[in-house]
Amino acid sequence: SMRVLHVNDHLSESGGVETYLLSLLPALAERGIDSHLAFGTGRDTLLPNAVRIAAIAQAGTDHDTTCARELRQLIDRLDPDVIHVHAVQNAAGLRTLAESGKAVLHGHDFRPICPASNFFFKRTRTICNARCGPMCFPTTAIRHCMTPRPRAAAYVYRRVRWNLANHSRYVAVVAPSDSAAKRYTHAGFDAERVEVIPYFCPLPPLDEPRSLPARPTITFIGRAAYNKGWECFIELLARLEPAVQGMMVGSFDAYAARRADRLARELGCRERLTIGAWADRSRIADIYARTTVFVFPSLWPETLGIVGIEAMSQGVPVAAFDVGGVRQWLLPGRTGEAVPAKDVAGLAEAVSGLLDPERNIAFGRNAIQVIRDRFLRDQHLERLIATYQRIATIPDRVGGAASG
Repeated sequence: SMRVLHVNDHLSESGGVETYLLSLLPALAERGIDSHLAFGTGRDTLLPNAVRIAAIAQAGTDHDTTCARELRQLIDRLDPDVIHVHAVQNAAGLRTLAESGKAVLHGHDFRPICPASNFFFKRTRTICNARCGPMCFPTTAIRHCMTPRPRAAAYVYRRVRWNLANHSRYVAVVAPSDSAAKRYTHAGFDAERVEVIPYFCPLPPLDEPRSLPARPTITFIGRAAYNKGWECFIELLARLEPAVQGMMVGSFDAYAARRADRLARELGCRERLTIGAWADRSRIADIYARTTVFVFPSLWPETLGIVGIEAMSQGVPVAAFDVGGVRQWLLPGRTGEAVPAKDVAGLAEAVSGLLDPERNIAFGRNAIQVIRDRFLRDQHLERLIATYQRIATIPDRVGGAASG
C-alpha cells in the first residue's frame, strides 16, 4: 500500500491543523493509505504511527542540525511514497523535507511564503499584498506584522526566502481555497503545481436547517487574536436590536475575557453577551443549534474558515467580512452575506437581514446543499489521494532550484 509521512509542529486536540490531522489520518487508513506522523510537541497517543521529533517545532540554528538529521533518518527508515508537509517551524527540517523529491506542501496558512505567516498588519488591521523581500523589515517597524524579536524575525525571513527560491523542490502545493492558491502563485510558486483542495466539513450536514432559536442569537467561534475580529463582533452586537443575544466561544483566557467584558460594557451590550471557553467537539453542534446567524469577522486573508462551513452544515447562514477564502463557501445572497473588512455597520445591516425567519431558513437550506456539493469528507479524500498517487508515480527526483 502507499505510505505517506505527515510532518507537523504539533499533535494535540486543539488547533485547526491538528484537528484536521486527527480526522484525516484515520480516514486515509480506511482508504488503505499507510500514514505516519512526525511531530514536535504534543501527545503521540492521539494517533497510531506518531513519532515525536522535538526539533521540528523548535526554530533557531541550535536545533537545525538535529532536526535535519532525525528527519533524514526517519525518511530513510520509512521510505515513504509521499511526504505531506503541514506546519513546520524548523528551517533545516523544512529544507530536508523539500529536498526529498517527494514533498507536497500544505498551505494551511502563509507561513511558507510570509515571515509574519498571515499577510496581516497588526497596527493598521489591514491585509498585506506584497511579496516577501527586504522591505518586510521597514514595513514591520511601521505597521507591525513580523515578530518584534530581531533574531526570530531574521530566522523566519531566511526560511521564507529559501522556500521561495526553492519552490520547485515541492512536487505539489495544496491550497484550501482559490484565494490561498493565488497567494502562493503570486509569491512565485508554479501555478501548475498548486492544487485547490478545500478542507472537508468536520460535522455531517443536517437534512434540514435546525429550528430557529427562541431568542435571536449571533455567534462567534475562534481564537481571541487580533486578526480574528472579535472586537468587531462586540461592536456589531452593540449595533443590533436589544432583543439580539451574542455568544462568543474560543480561547478567551482571563485576560482576553476581561478585555471583551470591558469593551462590551463600554458599548452597552454586556448583559446580552455570553463569553465561553473552547467547546468540546461533542458540544459544537449544540452551539450551532442555538445560533440564528453565525458571524465570521476575521480580518486576515483566511485560507478557508472551517467554522464557517461547520455553521452552514447545520443550516446556519453566515455574515462575514469578505477576506481570503470566505467566498469559497459563502455565496452572498444565497448562504449568507459578505461585506468589506472592518465595515461593522455593513455587517450589522447584513445580520439584520439574515435574522428574518423566512430568509434565514431559506439561506440555511442553501447552505446545507453547498456543503453536500463541495465539502464532504469523501470529496476531499478522493482529490488528496489522487494527488498522492500522482506524486508516487514520479521517478525519484530533487527539485531543480538552487538552494542558496
